[in-house]
Amino acid sequence: MELISLFSEPARLLITLLFEELKIKGYTGLKPAHAQVFQNLEKEGSRITELALKAGITKQSMSLLVYDMENAGYLKRYKDKGDNRAVIFRLTAKGEKLLKFSDQILRNIITKWKKEQGEYSLNELKVLLK
Repeated sequence: MELISLFSEPARLLITLLFEELKIKGYTGLKPAHAQVFQNLEKEGSRITELALKAGITKQSMSLLVYDMENAGYLKRYKDKGDNRAVIFRLTAKGEKLLKFSDQILRNIITKWKKEQGEYSLNELKVLLK
């Protein structure tokens, strides 16, 4: 269990810091749980079932996250051309802007961590995890 904590705690902290900064910058209505959508959404869009499977959560839980993001204007639903019964969700322009801003925030956090922990330590960690 200790190894699981060693891997999960930095990721959880990174996501928490990201969403705290997003809130400060005016991106309201988002929670760290919404990261599961961003982390698993394909560029061409994804079905809720695919997102849930990749995130390792139930379809119902993913549906709530996706609908939150749709209602906030970050995602838009489209008919799936391969299956008229299904829908896929894609980022809107607002969602794309959020994603780009999130990447910048994450780079800033990593830069701060490199200053605090040393660039060698973080680079070595990346190598070990690949």
